Amino acid sequence: MMKLYFAYGSNMRKAQMLERCPQSRRAGVAQLDNWRWIVDADGYANIIAAAGDSVKGVLYEIGYEDETALNLFGESGTGSYTKRSLPVLFNGRILIALCYVNANTAEGMATPEYGQELLTAFADAGVDNSYLEKNVRRFLPARAA
Repeated sequence: MMKLYFAYGSNMRKAQMLERCPQSRRAGVAQLDNWRWIVDADGYANIIAAAGDSVKGVLYEIGYEDETALNLFGESGTGSYTKRSLPVLFNGRILIALCYVNANTAEGMATPEYGQELLTAFADAGVDNSYLEKNVRRFLPARAA
């Protein structure tokens, strides 16, 4: 049985997701309302609850093996992410999707390499530049941004 997974970090990149989760099928860009995108103090993409804000990402259909692989990666390799089922807006419908959320809500900065990965992922997802300017670029070092 397939589940929905909402990616908001480097897993928005098609190639990375297919490598990690070969059964996955990309549905398209989705939005998670009342959450805010950050880079946490560990240096990785994260989301935090924030009324009135929204996070853009990619919605995937994933199989059991894909979910197992995501659990092993812990989304970032730190193992500090937990799974949450959250409502995302996709094509005018609210759907429940699996999201990985880190308890570390302190803001940090991405490394130049990871910052470039994130920019590639957002471009690959087709997320508009105004979203990046408003929500993402302040967490990226100048070399990546």
